[in-house]
Amino acid sequence: MGNFYSRTLDKELRFGDVLQWGVSTPSFYKNKSNLENKDFSIKVCYTSHSVILTPCCTIGKQSKITLAPLVQVRNSFFSNPYFVEDLTRINRILEEPEKSVSPEIWKKMPPKKRDEILEEKKPYAFLNFFIYESNPLFPSYEVNVKDGTKYKTNYYMVDFVDTYKIEYDNPSSPNNFLLKCKCLELSILARTELRDKISYYYGRSPKEDLVY
Repeated sequence: MGNFYSRTLDKELRFGDVLQWGVSTPSFYKNKSNLENKDFSIKVCYTSHSVILTPCCTIGKQSKITLAPLVQVRNSFFSNPYFVEDLTRINRILEEPEKSVSPEIWKKMPPKKRDEILEEKKPYAFLNFFIYESNPLFPSYEVNVKDGTKYKTNYYMVDFVDTYKIEYDNPSSPNNFLLKCKCLELSILARTELRDKISYYYGRSPKEDLVY
């Protein structure tokens, strides 16, 4: 805790930067019962903050950049006391797989299922999520847990599945509008954790390919 964000902001865009601007990923709706129909609708929502997911070495060399909306964390994360102590633990390799769920759920889980979790040795509890530590710049919101407990928090997260790209002119210019929207920069450690997790997420090999 406390070392998640850099104390200074570079005058350039970096992987993991938080921007005070963005939209959620456009959602496409189509009538599944009639796939021949070319009509569909699109829903676009604005978000207060978004995160850059384009690698540092690529930013400035192209006019396209990948962003992910910064969204509220899942209520279910607060059912696990291990995560409640520090939600950014979800970002790191979980040395004890049983801590991926609450103690109550672990106790009620069938022995066979517990053995499967322990044997699988999955490094991360939630592969496609990365948690951003609370910060005064983020709006607070209330979380209601199933047991009736309520939390007020301003932790947020990105979902590697929920991304979009934008295109803009002169990306290396110090006056580009995204740089003007930059409000937070990750520390080297936090940026490394984001890079490691997203690399693992996209670099996994399916079981059918492991024979090669």
